[in-house]
Amino acid sequence: MKHLKRFLSLLLTALLLVGAVPIEGFIGLSLPDLHGPFTRLFAEAEDAPADACGDSLTWSLESGVLRIAGEGPMTNWASAAKVPWYKSRTAIETVQMDPAVESIGNYAFYGCSGLSSVEIPSSLTGIGSYAFSGCAGLSSVGLPASLITIGAYAFRDCTGLTVITVPKNVSSMGVNVFSGCKNLQTVVFAEGMTAIPANALSGAAFVSSVVFEGDITQIGASAFNGCKALCDIVIPETVTAIGGSAFKGCSSLSTVRIPQSVTAIANNTFADCTGLTRVTIPDSVTAVKSGAFSGCAGLTAITVPKNVSSMDANVFSGCKNLRTVVFAEGMTAIPANALSG
Repeated sequence: MKHLKRFLSLLLTALLLVGAVPIEGFIGLSLPDLHGPFTRLFAEAEDAPADACGDSLTWSLESGVLRIAGEGPMTNWASAAKVPWYKSRTAIETVQMDPAVESIGNYAFYGCSGLSSVEIPSSLTGIGSYAFSGCAGLSSVGLPASLITIGAYAFRDCTGLTVITVPKNVSSMGVNVFSGCKNLQTVVFAEGMTAIPANALSGAAFVSSVVFEGDITQIGASAFNGCKALCDIVIPETVTAIGGSAFKGCSSLSTVRIPQSVTAIANNTFADCTGLTRVTIPDSVTAVKSGAFSGCAGLTAITVPKNVSSMDANVFSGCKNLRTVVFAEGMTAIPANALSG
């Protein structure tokens, strides 16, 4: 289309020039040959099919089935509106991809609320940012072992999903990847994962089981924020950092054992975990940040270990059933509002 517009623009300019000059002005002049450029413009227009969705991929939509044919990576679109089938997104019920499709582009199926099934090739290596965001009707998705990267917000608000397994070869995962998947119940992070990104499952209120099969070293900020049904979690011994608000609002969580590899408990990490009755803080911890355990109404006893030399305000504020608190020998000052409320 853009080539056709360019051709028409050139043709109009030429006609205006011809009309503005008397015919005798052209006598004896050698006019340029415009046949070649115009021919090339039409050829280019024909070579850029409207159904392209990658250098070697095409798409078709018929009777609710979106078919991606060809080989290679899909286009990474800059926004959902740039996706060629975006205006027909609510009519898409099934996505079928040829085996040689290598990646799913950014925003590819964004807002396809009627999408219920997708056939992902076994050789796929990447899923772009926002690729399935808002696909509320998607009840299951099988991620292949070949998968290496999952972009930010890739499955955000896929409220029909109940189970997801992140394959072992996934080494990169963007933020908010499963945030808002409110009916998700079981999540397995296979052995390849080393870091859980920020807001990975935030707002996934019905997640009751999270399994870490690999050597996780970091849990991002708000990774499990608002996972109200999460009642038990084993934090791997390899974890060295837990981000702020990582488990905030996990109201069913009853016990937590923080591994010896952790040196600091960040802001609001376990805030509002109202069902938490027992927490073990290891001697490796040297700093406890603001509001780390605030609102943990189920706690009755806590021991702050000897190596804690820094503690911010409101650490245990709102722990209304706390009866016994032991500040070990490392503490030299009790912070403001440490036990208020």
